[in-house]
Amino acid sequence: MGLDLIQECQKCIGLVAEDAEDGILYMDAGAGEAFHFNGGLPSLLELGARAICSLENASPLDAAVSWRGPDQGTAEKIIILTSKLLTDSHPHVLRCLRMHRSVKQCTIWTSISEEAHGAHPDTSFGLGAFHDYKTSLLRDLSASTAQPSGGLMEDGEPDSTAQSPSWQAPSIELKHFPMMICSFTKSLFVLPSGGAVAQGPLSSYQDTNAVSQGLPGVDISATAGDEHIPAGATLLAHCLQHVAAQLDLKPEIFTLGPLAHAVGKVMAGLPSPPDSVGHHRRPAGLIFIDRTLDLVTPTTHGDSLLDRCFFSLSRTPPPINTSPVLRSQVITSTVERPSMDIRVPVDSSEAKPTDYAKIGVHFPSGPLLPDWEAVDLTNERSTSAGGTADMQRPAAPVSYSQIVREERNLYGGSLSTSWDRRGSDFLETLIGKRTKDSVLQIRKWLQEALRQEKIDVSGKGRLGVISVNELKSLRRALAEKPEVAMRHTTLIQLTRAAEEALAGESATIWDSFASSEKILMLTAGDNTQSLALQLSDIVQQSALNFRRAHESQLPKGVLSLRDALTLAIVGYGLAGEGMPGITHGSPFSWEEEQALKEAVVEAILKGPPGAPLGFLKTLENGLATIWQGGNAQKVPDIVKPQKKPKQVDDDWDRWEGVDEDEDDDEESEEYGEVQLKLELRDRLGEVFATLHKVAAACGRGPLREVPLPVESQISAGAALRTGLIFKVLSLAFAKMDIPGLEHHASGMGRFFKGGLGRFALRQAKPKLSDQKVLLVFIIGGLNFVEVREVRDAQAAIPGAENFEVLLGGTTLLTPTDMYDLMIGSCGTL
Repeated sequence: MGLDLIQECQKCIGLVAEDAEDGILYMDAGAGEAFHFNGGLPSLLELGARAICSLENASPLDAAVSWRGPDQGTAEKIIILTSKLLTDSHPHVLRCLRMHRSVKQCTIWTSISEEAHGAHPDTSFGLGAFHDYKTSLLRDLSASTAQPSGGLMEDGEPDSTAQSPSWQAPSIELKHFPMMICSFTKSLFVLPSGGAVAQGPLSSYQDTNAVSQGLPGVDISATAGDEHIPAGATLLAHCLQHVAAQLDLKPEIFTLGPLAHAVGKVMAGLPSPPDSVGHHRRPAGLIFIDRTLDLVTPTTHGDSLLDRCFFSLSRTPPPINTSPVLRSQVITSTVERPSMDIRVPVDSSEAKPTDYAKIGVHFPSGPLLPDWEAVDLTNERSTSAGGTADMQRPAAPVSYSQIVREERNLYGGSLSTSWDRRGSDFLETLIGKRTKDSVLQIRKWLQEALRQEKIDVSGKGRLGVISVNELKSLRRALAEKPEVAMRHTTLIQLTRAAEEALAGESATIWDSFASSEKILMLTAGDNTQSLALQLSDIVQQSALNFRRAHESQLPKGVLSLRDALTLAIVGYGLAGEGMPGITHGSPFSWEEEQALKEAVVEAILKGPPGAPLGFLKTLENGLATIWQGGNAQKVPDIVKPQKKPKQVDDDWDRWEGVDEDEDDDEESEEYGEVQLKLELRDRLGEVFATLHKVAAACGRGPLREVPLPVESQISAGAALRTGLIFKVLSLAFAKMDIPGLEHHASGMGRFFKGGLGRFALRQAKPKLSDQKVLLVFIIGGLNFVEVREVRDAQAAIPGAENFEVLLGGTTLLTPTDMYDLMIGSCGTL
């Protein structure tokens, strides 16, 4: 029996059972995201918790009602599950404990191990990090309750500890939760987007070779052998060590890429987790691969239905933080990652929640508090005499519209329900298929479900041909009766997601992207230098098409300037692949790149770019003034300049000795416009510097000219380009050498390699192909096309079916994410 990531994660949930019995369970955003994919709410309710609540939005009302029924008594236990560093979650923990005076025991489960806390540069903890934090928490809790606060905490919530002079601090216990990951299927996982490991920076903006904080650095010499690796890389090494131990794997560590080498070195030097000592563990190959070695694949719009879904649908927004921030708290540098939980909008023709209520199923129809919209948390409140000023208010008001922005998403659901194992089985099947085959498979599942429910649907679809309307009619027939719909919720949600991804504006944009990328790949194959001209044409055409579409002369769904710059990432990456050895500068001539820059500048100055570009922050108001000179009505609300206050006529020019120069305003405006254009060119300079790094990174790929096995070449078929992961695993399945791959021996392995070598007893160097279990982790993230390519290679190469492959990554990437990471972040610091 093979490994099952979902089952292993559910075993970890059982570790919390003893502590969670009859207690209030709090989870932060990252922990909630992980549990959503590993059993969901039902698995947590089986632990026996009284209530399951958000740590960031903890409230005294959380103890008012028990989910287990009435007459449960007063809650005396709190269990906190956090995916962040203890220093980052400390304000939430402290606030939570101050709300519940009856609590006698608090158990904190953190996904960051004690050793990882001690090694993190932004924490002041030593080897005994859990003990140090416990002491710090009790000290802060005692200090906050010793000072009079008038019965209110600094955030305006009732302070229950201030109401009882005899209040005693609860007992605190800290434990490590070893496997807090998001398991999409039994063989695919990513890290929770709200967790410290995923949000940890993988490079620094001060590093001249950094493409983005959320991606590994470019230059090998800049990272290899450097002990001061990014904080996110250190956390990743500790995290993967515990994941491997929880899977009972004894990994041989292999790395490909500069940051991967550093992570492998750190992990090889870590001692084995205490729980794994003495256990017979299964040998496995763990390979870390830098995302920067292949930036083109996740930026392109490949042939995958699930990638289309993640591109088209909205994500679950992060929780609104109502907890105060300690002024003495060290805020760690983080990378914002979008949630892995996409929201599937409900079809207006489906049954309303009132229909489902008839069979005992209830959905929330609005905010929990009736006047939530009116609650303003930005009001400053002065502290009472003797009170502390250690906490600051959040910067934004809490509004329910921030959580649900569209009415049609109010009753929306997730792509799959983790407590229904069929959901992960559906995803497992679709991951290995192209878009057309995925749609045909969904239709087959719908038809089987309708036959099972004995529902007759008139008309038959044509063999091998399917439309979105046909999917919609089958889904509506299955969802017509609430009791039937509840039995097939996962399939209905999956079908609805496919409809959204395959129809409308997002589908048109995706297809336009795919067509443009195909042209760029063909151009790169013939002549790399003509890529710049192609990109200039795309920029000019996108600006023209967007203005026409805005004037209703073209249908919606045309590519915007932001989309053209996304294609520029692909173009520069392809140019770098065609010019191996490039280390810095542009892969194009000065004249070609200058023409491309001028095309971008002209497109920006002519009118609003449509979708926000990211790197124009702090310049929108000035640019909007220029755009208004052409057509003020066309300026979107998000970039309209603030109205100047009316000038009061105080007869200033009549005062003796004061002469007002009427030309000052005109000169100031002219100077401001010139300054604005210069600043715009500076920002574009940063953008193109990033594109140069993209070309350099892709030009250093170690597998550009390595011949692949014949079987994998046949598997690739008519594809114009295959990704790096496909190439690496194709060589591993064929038992061929992988250029640039390094092996990192553990402490005992280094002893056998070096010590026994003196006696001519050297051991053979391990190979990745010697391992039958392969755990592949992409530092920076991956997409579903890459997962499908691995399945294709495994099905094509003889003997590859004997390998068991687990794929993981920092996050799931879409072309939108790649733009935000590389270009959207330019000029924001």
